[in-house]
Parts: sequence; C-alpha cells; structure tokens
Amino acid sequence: NNNNNNSSNDNNNVSTWKITWESIIDGTGKEYNSSDDKKNQQLVDLQIYFGDLNAIVAVVPPPSDSDNDNDSMMLLRDDPLEANGAHVLLFIREDDLDGKLDALRVI
Repeated sequence: NNNNNNSSNDNNNVSTWKITWESIIDGTGKEYNSSDDKKNQQLVDLQIYFGDLNAIVAVVPPPSDSDNDNDSMMLLRDDPLEANGAHVLLFIREDDLDGKLDALRVI
C-alpha cells in the first residue's frame, strides 16, 4: 500500500514525488507492515527525471541542512549519476509481475 503525492517544481523540468508506504511485499511474497502508527510509516522523496509507459528514472534528492522536509525536494544533485549512480532508481514496466516473482521463489 502506498500513497503518492506528486508535485511538480520548476527545477529543470524535474517532478517531485513523496511516497509513503504502510506495507510492502518482497519477491518471496512475504508482507512487511509498518503498523498503524504513522511514525513507523516509511517515506521516500524522489525526483523524476524521465517517465513514459515503460520506464521511470528517479533520483533520490541530496540531504538538506534545513529541518524543512520540502527544502530537500527542491535541491537537485549537481550530477545525478554521482557515486556510480547510487542515487538513481530505474523502474521498468513488467506485464507479468506475478509470473516473474513466481519464477524467483524458492520452493
């Protein structure tokens, strides 16, 4: 379960997403819950550099010196590929996700 608050900013046509999740299912089918307590919910900020029907390229924004969470969303990395691309996430469309996950499961 996730909530996505998509907002756009004017930083070189980079959109920003704030994603919160309460539970996640790993590749083996095991579900992890963060409980109903909001302080245990997971939050990640992402800057979307490219997106189409088949792929999304996102970058984790640099940390901010400010206590204001929105400040980090406005900062762009000087080089999104710094640290050998450690801050880049690539999401690729998979039409048969259940089939792919079943193939990876240990029986």
